[in-house]
Order: sequence, then structure tokens, then C-alpha cells
Amino acid sequence: MKTSSTYVRGNEYNPPATLKPIDVNKKYLKIIEFSDIRYTLENDHSIILHNRRRIKKERAPSACHIEGKNLSFTEISDILYNSFGSYSNGRRPYPSGGAIYPIGFIVCVLKDILLEENGVLAIQSGVYQYRPSKNSLDEIWTGDINTLKSCILSGKDGEKYNPTIAIIYVNHPEKNSIKYRYKSYRLSLMEVGSAYQSAIETANLLGIEQRLLASFCDFEIAKELGLDARYVQPCVVQIF
Repeated sequence: MKTSSTYVRGNEYNPPATLKPIDVNKKYLKIIEFSDIRYTLENDHSIILHNRRRIKKERAPSACHIEGKNLSFTEISDILYNSFGSYSNGRRPYPSGGAIYPIGFIVCVLKDILLEENGVLAIQSGVYQYRPSKNSLDEIWTGDINTLKSCILSGKDGEKYNPTIAIIYVNHPEKNSIKYRYKSYRLSLMEVGSAYQSAIETANLLGIEQRLLASFCDFEIAKELGLDARYVQPCVVQIF
């Protein structure tokens, strides 16, 4: 681990010194950054693919800093609907095993959002569930968001990022285990990746900075959201 560590505040858990983040020398990191994984030794049997026709737009890199530009109500709507919103046939912009869709989207609004045309409050800071079938934000709770924000932006992340919203991708394992049994966890992880990649593509098209975060404590996040971590699994956080 380069810088990440998982911890719980207070007296619940005090990690030993051995769990402190490891400071890896940048010289050694350069050896593996942007490198290929190799399954064979160097040989003369490589087939060079001369056609370098690029049919996809280059992916914008993840933001190293998010300076704090407030997203508008329209931009937030565009991100959510184009990334996750249901089509007329019920399917969504990302694949799901058996179209069961066990991944939920908890949207943490970290700043009050005003309507662009008249400055009226559109979304109060707080926690909401995005409903793809309705294209709606259902309120879970509103009010002081600072404790949850510090859970999401743990350690150095709090110094570098000042996002408007954070989407927490949560797995509901019982939803697809009815059909897929032991394969359900694998399918859920596949779906999380597909869903956040859909959000990455949407953000790139809109010119909005985003970043995925994993330096959080699952149980701490679930507690602040008011969810039971035994049944709901926070998998990844994406900030915009």
C-alpha cells in the first residue's frame, strides 16, 4: 500500500504501528507504473499489430485535485441520469447479471445546490438515494454533512479534494444471490466496475473532474449513512 490505510475513529479500534501507510520510494514505483504484465519471457514470437486506428476518445485522467467548483443542478442531473438512469425498456447504461441490478447509489451532496436560473435551493446538503427507474433523488437525511465528508475524504484526501457530490456504490448481496448463489459476489463486483466506468465516461463527456476513492472504512461509512453494514456493503466512492 502506498498511502492508504483503513481505520475507525474513537476507542473502537486503534491500529498498531505496523498498519501505518508504507512510504514507497518513488524510484521503485516508476519501475511498475505504466508497465505491462508479462506471462512469457522475451522472445521473437510477438506479433506486432500495425493497425493503430484509435476508435475511442482517450480517457481523461482521474483528478489529482478538485478545487471546489460547485456543480450545478443540471450537471448533477446529467451525471446521474446518463450514468445510471433507466432506458424505456428498463435496462440501464451498464450491464448487470440477469438485469437484477444489486448495486445501489447513495449520493452524498456535500454542498447546497441552487437552481441556475433563480438561485433557489434545489438540493439541500445531505444523503440521498438515486433511483434509476424514477430518475429521482430520494432523501435519506439532510443536515450537517461534515462527519460523513471526513469519513469519505480520509487522510490526505481531505487536503486535495473539495467535491460537490460523492457517489457511494453499495452492494446488496441478497438481491442477486437468490438467482446466482456463490457467483453473486463476483457479478456484483463486475457491476460496480461497469457502473463507475459509465460515470467516468459521462464526466469526461461533460468536462467534469472525478476520482475514485478506496481509503475509507466500510463500517464507518455505513454507520454514518445509517445503513447496516452486515447487509449493505459500501464498495467504492466516486467524487465529482
